[in-house]
Amino acid sequence: MRLLWKIVRRHLRFGQLAGYSLSSIVGVSILLFGICFYSDVSPLLVGNSSLAEGDYVVLTKTVTPLRSLKAGRGNTFSDEEIRKLEAQGFSDEIGKFRASDFSIYAEVSIGGMEMSTDMFFESVPDGFVDAPEESWSFSPEDGNVPVIIPKNYLDLYNFAFAPAQGLPQMSEELIKSVDIVFRISGRQSGKFTGRIVGLSNRINTILVPDDFLAYANRTYGYGREMQPLRLILKTDNAGEAGFVSFMNENGYMVSEGKDATGRVALFLKAALAIMAGIGLLISVISLVILVLGTYLVVEKNRTFHTILFNLGYSPWSLSLPYIIVVSVVNFLVATASTAVVGIARNIYSDRLDAFFMGGPLRDYSAMYPAAFAVFVIMAALASLLIYRRIADI
Repeated sequence: MRLLWKIVRRHLRFGQLAGYSLSSIVGVSILLFGICFYSDVSPLLVGNSSLAEGDYVVLTKTVTPLRSLKAGRGNTFSDEEIRKLEAQGFSDEIGKFRASDFSIYAEVSIGGMEMSTDMFFESVPDGFVDAPEESWSFSPEDGNVPVIIPKNYLDLYNFAFAPAQGLPQMSEELIKSVDIVFRISGRQSGKFTGRIVGLSNRINTILVPDDFLAYANRTYGYGREMQPLRLILKTDNAGEAGFVSFMNENGYMVSEGKDATGRVALFLKAALAIMAGIGLLISVISLVILVLGTYLVVEKNRTFHTILFNLGYSPWSLSLPYIIVVSVVNFLVATASTAVVGIARNIYSDRLDAFFMGGPLRDYSAMYPAAFAVFVIMAALASLLIYRRIADI
């Protein structure tokens, strides 16, 4: 075995190993950077929401002059269109928006000033709303109606309406303590007390529990048959090409900028896939060069290896020194590449935090498994090739 180590030290040149290491560090760093950058950016593209966990998007139809002539009901989704959506691979779950079939007048008192306005209600199935069951429920005997409003409504009040009217600004905690009186008129009249239980960044509407709106439509509504104008769709593939093309072909709009986000995510995936492919190609070429160099060392000492075979040495024992060298080099490559990507992440994460106003991106959990996997694959592949070459002598 000592003789084998002498052969390895004599014929595996330092320059050859250094060249392989540098080129591999470049390739593996590019590969790891692509993986880590995507893991950092993709959650920021999705954003936060008060809705249930998962990627939910809201679908509407493009408003055209012909559809606009139908008194607001020309953009409804038919049962056939909903079934077609459910049959798509990206549709995990679909919910219909229920609209109020009666008139609503809201009254509220803020800072000693009484305000009132006409408004509307919509609802979605409760499974799409991330609110505690005890706060998102309705009982006709109780008469209290929980409400979720868009967060931008509060922003409009605080930064536009309140300063112009001399009213105090309101925090999210304060607005949740304000009682709202809803006066309903339709086939008959009714009165309910409401309270805001949450603010949503995802759905731009005034949400009430689905069981309340179903009850109110039966009790106060005019009995009009209404197909949904909007759908809420649960999907994990909003950035995939198939999702984007289906929406474009059918004239559907993805609300809250999700269509643009999907396109950005799709472009990001493609760009980072190309980057990762380049890094993988560089790494494979470097590995091939290292293995070929090892092959040359084995061929130069073919006679010596044959003698050792005849003396009873196994292919594994003869391969072991070469495998140890290759594994150590690949471990150093993976370690150095991890350090390079860590430095790069520290540089871009501050700017990314400032741009998206998100949390600190110092979690390297996505990089370590990737670096370990690269090390294991490269070391195992090189070891297998070397072992098979020596076994063929």
